[in-house]
Amino acid sequence: MIVRRVPPKVTRAGGFRQLARYVTAAMVPGQGEAGRAGDGVAAGSGGRRGPQGARGLGAYLGDQVRHGDRVVWVRITNCALADDLEAAIKVMDATQAMNTRVKADANYHLVVAFPPGEQPERQQIEAIEDRLVGGLGLSAHQRISALHGDKEHLHLHVAINLIHPETFKAAHFFRDHERLAVMAAELEVEHGLTRTNHGLPEPGRARELDAAATMRAHTGEEPFIDWVKRVAGPDLLEAGREDRGGWPALHVAAARHGLEVRPRGAGLVIGKRGEPALMMRASDLDRSMSFGRLTDRLGVYQPAGAAVAAIVPESIYERTVRPEHRGEPGLWDRYVVERDGARAGRREAVEAQIAAERAYRAKIAAHYAAKFGEIKRLKVTIGIDPRIRYDALKREQRALLDRHRRESLAVRERIRAEHPPTPGWPDWLRREAEGGDRVALAALRQTAEQQGRREQVVALMIRVPERLVEPKPTLGVQARVGRHGDRTWRMWDGGVVLDTKEGVALVTLSPEAARLALDLAHRRADGAPLEIGADDRLRSSLLEAAVTNRMEIRFADPVLEAERDQRIRALDEAEGWTAPDRRAGTIMMFASHRNAWPEPGDQCFYRGLEPEDRGAVQFVGTMRLRGADIALWQQGSLIMVQDISEHRMPLVRTLAPGQEIDLAAVHRAAAREADMTSEIDRSDGAGSETERGHEAEPERDLGFEMD
Repeated sequence: MIVRRVPPKVTRAGGFRQLARYVTAAMVPGQGEAGRAGDGVAAGSGGRRGPQGARGLGAYLGDQVRHGDRVVWVRITNCALADDLEAAIKVMDATQAMNTRVKADANYHLVVAFPPGEQPERQQIEAIEDRLVGGLGLSAHQRISALHGDKEHLHLHVAINLIHPETFKAAHFFRDHERLAVMAAELEVEHGLTRTNHGLPEPGRARELDAAATMRAHTGEEPFIDWVKRVAGPDLLEAGREDRGGWPALHVAAARHGLEVRPRGAGLVIGKRGEPALMMRASDLDRSMSFGRLTDRLGVYQPAGAAVAAIVPESIYERTVRPEHRGEPGLWDRYVVERDGARAGRREAVEAQIAAERAYRAKIAAHYAAKFGEIKRLKVTIGIDPRIRYDALKREQRALLDRHRRESLAVRERIRAEHPPTPGWPDWLRREAEGGDRVALAALRQTAEQQGRREQVVALMIRVPERLVEPKPTLGVQARVGRHGDRTWRMWDGGVVLDTKEGVALVTLSPEAARLALDLAHRRADGAPLEIGADDRLRSSLLEAAVTNRMEIRFADPVLEAERDQRIRALDEAEGWTAPDRRAGTIMMFASHRNAWPEPGDQCFYRGLEPEDRGAVQFVGTMRLRGADIALWQQGSLIMVQDISEHRMPLVRTLAPGQEIDLAAVHRAAAREADMTSEIDRSDGAGSETERGHEAEPERDLGFEMD
């Protein structure tokens, strides 16, 4: 659960004017300024806060007509005698009008977002809202809250009037995000919700530096502070002990890693030699490395001597991605080539433009220097005062330089557009993964997991082993890749499917989403039974999709699997299919499916085994599909599918995958098994052939042993 305050886009009199205009125009195509249509506010009305203050924000949160099914429910709190949204907005406007002293925005916009797949009850959400608002000290203030369900995650908007309805005093906040983070962490535990990283420091651990966290998240590169802790930290801590040689030993340990320890202000910093701007506080490495504690142990600070400067470093910090985060060999090299190529192209274009600008300015300067020299040499300029000529030439020169400056800015903007910088490592992986690169997708998931940035934000519904596969095409729907390597499909009927490292989640239920989730999970599980969550709506939706689409899947739950098989059999009987017909249809569907959507690297053509097929074949293996046992035989690029459900076919149990055999032996084995089955059926309880006094037919030599 993420809780945050949305700051207003403007200060003072604007209030939430710009926010309301932005969200309304973005959500409603063709909608002009917020508040002019659909919210009952006349254009030009307003006052100090204007029509887009509480009125615009409240209309955005609760407008059921324009937002369609975006709003799940709306709640109005502390608005006396207001039984609908329009009346509540008018009450809030009237309350704000009673305070004429405060010029800042008088609205507080709070957003509570739940992880995808998490569906708290309304009572829980209202309790969470009351707790958060009460923790801010705004329990008595008027507010409008609305739950939105238009995205893959539920999110609650709360618009609070900061003007007290009785005292008409305005509430003010400082560092309220810390209070919200603490309350959010507590509420997750109380309501059993998914735990989320709220940026709170762990017990006994200092808060992480914002710059380091930003660098790690957006570029994937290892920050300087992380490198120092990982590589040089143990040596520095060991040298910082009072019995290890004092300050000289500490300087030597730092120099071995290309670092220096020097005072800065009232403290001590660890920096990279040769780059004074690249540094960190020594106390960020460990509290024992603070200036005060080091001077207590080692005495007065002593600068490094000349001998320390001559030490050749064993390791030097470089801004790059750690080797274990680079994925498979070759992936990082591709990124470096693209990144360096983009940088070189942009640098060349910029340098050429800078040279052209300097040449032009030098030409202008030389031209007007000659003009000024001519005036100074002649003294008289055809009856015109030289000072007037000087001023005219200066104005002319400034006008030329100003025009050139504007043109140069336009050229530089064009260079930036033509030579965009290569995105950071995580964003580059996302771009490549969205383009279908499975290696990049695997590296993105591995990087997120190793860096500890993996957030368990989904309640996984279908748990299957990690396997990078693609579902069959679905009406042009493309997957979007998130920063943790999660792929999201938004179906045309409103369903949402999330493919994560741990499994497949059906975030929003719909027939198309259920079909896609089953297909993706079946491919990842490689035909193994699927473990479905206990949610009744989920189980019903997946069962319906499996039956309707006649999907080749099996459920691990015996009850669910029995119901699936029973419904398919009933459907076959209703359509007049016998058991052999159903198995033949299954084989036909299997072959058509494999031909239409082949597995990666599979270039074979599938069809049923015909009686006239002849020649040597290779045994591929056996499969079970919707009650049909089949054997696969390969002949070149052709794979023939044989139904062996009603025959024992001991032949297949004697063959190993890849072993060759002649199709004549396969046909003889099938015919023999069919004859034996028909003889048993004809006996129908009358006893065996031996019981009727007939000798059993001797076994024919089929080239294999019968079991």
